[in-house]
Amino acid sequence: MAKTKSILKDVGSSPTDVFEIQYGKSGLLIRVDPDLTGRAVYFGDPIGFRVLDEGDLLEFWEDEDYDSNGWIFEVVSGGWLDYERSRKGFFSSADRGDITEYLVATGSDCVNILSMSDPRIIRSAT
Repeated sequence: MAKTKSILKDVGSSPTDVFEIQYGKSGLLIRVDPDLTGRAVYFGDPIGFRVLDEGDLLEFWEDEDYDSNGWIFEVVSGGWLDYERSRKGFFSSADRGDITEYLVATGSDCVNILSMSDPRIIRSAT
């Protein structure tokens, strides 16, 4: 079972979907329902990310510490990073030092992020 720690509890309505993902040399930007939250999450040093339907991540919702009022989580154990570290071919963990897994959770799509830096919450332009 995955263990999570809530980083940001939403003020008002929780986001229902990922609106847009931008990835490039400057980092990773994830916009969630700009009409509801007006927020985006920025990672300056991501090493990977994946997008899955929330139904494919049931192990997170079963975690007794899961906070349904939150939408950005640090994945403490049992997530994608632990899986990648179990593979012989995953060299990023040894080459790049401290990697943290984060989860941006919505009622539809969810994004797992492996990052060398903490997320930064910014106001999203609609």
